[in-house]
Amino acid sequence: MTRQVAVTAPPITVPRIPISLIRHQWLSSFRSVVRPQNVAGTVILSILLVILALNLLSLGLLLERLLAERGQEIDAVAVVNGFLGYYFVLDLLLRLWFQRVPGQIVRPYLFLPVRRSTLVRLLLTKSFLTLFNILPLLLFVPIALRVVAPRYGIQPAAAWTLFLLLLLLCNGMATLYVKKRELTTPWMGALVLAVVMVIAALDYLQLLPLRLGSAYLFGQVLAEPWLVVIPLLLLVVLYRATSGLLTGHLTVESLQDPGAASGGRFSFRRVEELGPAGRLIALELKMLLRNRRPRSVIIFGASMIPFLMAFEAYWLASVPDRSDIYPAPDSLVLQQARAGESDPASAPQLKRVRFVLQPRTVPEDTWVYVTGNLPRLGMWNPAAIPLLPQRDGSWRRTVMVPADTLIEFRFTLGSWDAQRLPADGSRPANSTLHVERDTTVTMSAERWRSPEIFVLVHVNMIYIGILLSGMFLLSYGQLLIGWEGGYLEGLLARKVSLPRYLGSKYAILVGSIVCSFVLTLPLGLLKPWFIPINGALALYNMGVNTIILLMVAQFSKKPVDLNASLFSMQGKGSVQVLVLAPVMLGPLLVYGCCALLGVAAWTFWFLGGLGVLGLALYPLLMRHIVRLLIHRKHMIVAAYRLA
Repeated sequence: MTRQVAVTAPPITVPRIPISLIRHQWLSSFRSVVRPQNVAGTVILSILLVILALNLLSLGLLLERLLAERGQEIDAVAVVNGFLGYYFVLDLLLRLWFQRVPGQIVRPYLFLPVRRSTLVRLLLTKSFLTLFNILPLLLFVPIALRVVAPRYGIQPAAAWTLFLLLLLLCNGMATLYVKKRELTTPWMGALVLAVVMVIAALDYLQLLPLRLGSAYLFGQVLAEPWLVVIPLLLLVVLYRATSGLLTGHLTVESLQDPGAASGGRFSFRRVEELGPAGRLIALELKMLLRNRRPRSVIIFGASMIPFLMAFEAYWLASVPDRSDIYPAPDSLVLQQARAGESDPASAPQLKRVRFVLQPRTVPEDTWVYVTGNLPRLGMWNPAAIPLLPQRDGSWRRTVMVPADTLIEFRFTLGSWDAQRLPADGSRPANSTLHVERDTTVTMSAERWRSPEIFVLVHVNMIYIGILLSGMFLLSYGQLLIGWEGGYLEGLLARKVSLPRYLGSKYAILVGSIVCSFVLTLPLGLLKPWFIPINGALALYNMGVNTIILLMVAQFSKKPVDLNASLFSMQGKGSVQVLVLAPVMLGPLLVYGCCALLGVAAWTFWFLGGLGVLGLALYPLLMRHIVRLLIHRKHMIVAAYRLA
């Protein structure tokens, strides 16, 4: 007698995340060890987050009204669609820098009988619930309801919103994939940045306008709602690829990942032969070159310099010369002007109008002009009628105009970007005169309009100049002491000379600035004045920004994971982020003060002078920084232990 056993097929189950794991994640947000220590920071960030959310919501609700106030017919949907391309490129960049890979949340479960696929789903699900995916909806949903839906209908508006949401999720999933892949392929992050830079360059050069492509794409979504399937399929592909990558690397070893590069690849014997200071410099260089994250910082900084040089070369080539803004009159024109000063009126119907301008100051190597609404006044050509300089500092010119005529005129320095301003600095207006007889018009000029192009040139030179010579300075200097977080306690236990320890870091910072400055010298072939300006900014980096970073480094509280991603925020606190404000805004503040004093062109001399002063005071400043480190070193080590 045979026994029959019924065989039943296993039930089909949909993969899901156990409720217990979700509950653990909820409780972990309230039971964090560091949460009680960051109450003030959490409150401030929460307030800023609420303000940002309200601003986005208000912008979405009032967008059409704001565009209508510009006084012309503007297609709000076309404006938004053209903007979206820029938004998603910027969103990807911000995610690469700030979106964290939530790998540590699953580490405790790797020792428990939990399926690896379940943990991967937990990671990916949590990555969906980020502010990068939630905050934009406060802007997009009101726009869809108030702007898109009334024109195209509910269904296209819903498809348009879903299309944007899916693209946000695709950006998030692509970020996770790049960051995780970068752990095994260090050049992956640089490749993504290179692609973004190429897109930005093509858009800037108008070879491939991103705005037009964006407007066409999202306009097609409104016309053909079924196109929402495309980002859905892309999201599925990215989800599967990221899931497979995480599943293959979800081990304790990969999460703590000690995988530094081989230590024998780089040798610094010549540096070590310089003595104790040389050995500390060599130790720092080995740390930078033999570990994944600092090595990625070096690769990123090196790859940014050619891009910034290309951008600056294009910018310098398009910058007008000073003679274009302040043209000098032709010698023949001046000869005729001087002859006209002594000739009487040639006809009774013409009256002599003498313009006398008494400026408080005139920029060096410039000429004063008058222009107006008559052919004899140049018909508003700002460089048609030059005035003649006098010994008393005034400028004069006599012009014959028809009698019984109302003339309107203005004084310029040869262009509308450099015209006379009222004493209160308000918007310039035409001066009027009804000519009935020979008349002398005497006016003063307290100030001149500063050409906006020069303001743009100065601001661009400041920011690009700081970055050209200080890209490594900013990337490495943000985490100056945190780089040794893993062995700082042992380093201090060996009675290392703190002045030499900080001096080694200072030497590396200054050396990187000098190397970067030398690499940018070819830009001087386009504009020779670029070399002294860039040199002044390099001096500012060496004498001021290095000291600022050394000072701020004493307040480090988090050690740096040397094998984290280039875009990881691990090891960075509010101090490391806020330090960029004085580093980048300090030169702009100096420029603002010089502009208010009317000596904006002297900004770079002041910045270079501040840099030289910082270099001269280096021994004194370093003594104060060393005393601060002696006072705080135990607090730094204790903070590293807790972290």
